Formats: sequence, C-alpha cells, structure tokens
Amino acid sequence: MELKLHERVIQHDPLASQDVFRVFMDPILRVLRYELSCQGDEAYDSAVDAVLDYLRAPLRYDRQRAKLSTYLTHTAKRRAMDRQRSSQARVRREEKFGGVFALRAPAPKEVMELSVEASLAVKKLEQINFRTEERKLLGLVLQGENSTPELGKVLGLGALPKVEQQREVKRHRDRLMKRLARIGKEDSDDES
Repeated sequence: MELKLHERVIQHDPLASQDVFRVFMDPILRVLRYELSCQGDEAYDSAVDAVLDYLRAPLRYDRQRAKLSTYLTHTAKRRAMDRQRSSQARVRREEKFGGVFALRAPAPKEVMELSVEASLAVKKLEQINFRTEERKLLGLVLQGENSTPELGKVLGLGALPKVEQQREVKRHRDRLMKRLARIGKEDSDDES
C-alpha cells in the first residue's frame, strides 16, 4: 500500500497528498508521543513538517532503504528533537537573561527617565491610527512573541496553511515595523 501511495505522489495524483496525511499522521503522532514524549503542537507540527517535506520532494525518499512510514517517522522525530533542543536553548537564554537582569538594578533616576520615555512613546503610539489587529500584533511583538501561530491568531490567519500563514504574518510584521521606523525617523527629524 505504501509503495502504491508513493507512486501516486510521484505521478502528482491530486488526492495523494490527502491520503498521505490520512494514512501516516496518526501513526507518526503516536510514535512521537510515546518515544519522545512530545505533546500537542510540538508533535503535530513535527509530523506535518515531515509529511510536507516528503510531499514537496518525494524523490528524496529511497524505498530501497526503508518503508515510507519509517522514512516519515524518522523525519518527524528529527524535527521534534530540533524543536525540543530549540525550546531548551530558549529556556536557558531566558534564565541567563533573567539572572543578568536581576543582578543589575537600575538607578532611581534611570527608572524615572525610562518611565518618561515610555510614557511619551505610548502617547505617540496612541496618536497613530492602528487597526485593532495591528495593536494586538504590536503588543505581542513588543513582548517578544515570535511564534507564527500566535501572531497569526491575532491577525485572523489561523485557518491558513502553515506556509501561507508564515508569509502573511511576516508581511504584516514587516509592514508594522516599517511604519514604526518611519514614525521614529519623523521624530528624530523633528528634534534636529
């Protein structure tokens, strides 16, 4: 059955990709949850990435080396381990940053100056006519959120396929950053 499905993918059968997802997703997810203790989005995203990678380049799969299910599961495991390492590295960076930040207590004058600057920045941003989703996006970006699904939710892009969602989130984020840069440039031009 796997070889027939692989042949259909190679021949660009329009229903083959749907069948690949239907046949392989659940078994891959079970393996990721059982062997790597992946949960929720981490497991699902890793499995989807593996299947999409295969569907984009099905000729990379060598049926002489392994069954298609083994190939896809192995790819998903690598993706999941990459995600886990990335998550662990992020936690270490955040802990390190928290330690450095906690060691350096700002002087009261510095806190007052930052408060005044922040207040002026907030007033300036309030004057700009941002749409509701742009305000939400700006809030998340300022909090350091980089997750495409999270940013996509506030933009109402949650239903889009992952690749399209990434492209649209990047487009919105870039446009917002350019708009903020123009405002900052206008302010610096006004001061000179």
